[in-house]
Amino acid sequence: MASPRSGSSNWRVACDTDDYCLATAVSAARGTFHLGRPARETYWEVSFTPAGPPPARDRPVIAGVDGKALAFAAPADIAPFGRPRDFYFLGPQAQALFDRLVPGKVLTIGFTDVDGRDETMVFPLDGLAQALIAIDGAQHRIGSERVAAPPPYGRFRADVPGAAWMQPALAHYR
Repeated sequence: MASPRSGSSNWRVACDTDDYCLATAVSAARGTFHLGRPARETYWEVSFTPAGPPPARDRPVIAGVDGKALAFAAPADIAPFGRPRDFYFLGPQAQALFDRLVPGKVLTIGFTDVDGRDETMVFPLDGLAQALIAIDGAQHRIGSERVAAPPPYGRFRADVPGAAWMQPALAHYR
């Protein structure tokens, strides 16, 4: 992946040969937060990957920016796609979270993991605006609308039995 400059040490920006671009931040040994966009799609994909056990399915994931929290319930508002540890925010709640990110200072994601432990990831948001502009520039989409909500393009739900075997075939058509 080529890496346009994001202007911040908190965010890493990378684009692959298909111009899928991803801005990533790391929460000290807790996990990563991602904002990605396929070059030929109009929407952004908002996701996180915990370093430890994944969130329990029967408990909400709470994502907040500067103390204003949103609850995401599985599977309608949040679900793993592609890999079992990659959780994507979905629907109107994903858009509400995305709208708060750029003007915000700190993103916090909290959940109870499958082992019953409470986990919290904290991501500074300074430099995010520059990272998103770097992606817009790399994809020749400066000034494009910032839309998030649909499931990620080209990935199956990782928590649906039997879906994983289709992932390699789907990657061929991406």
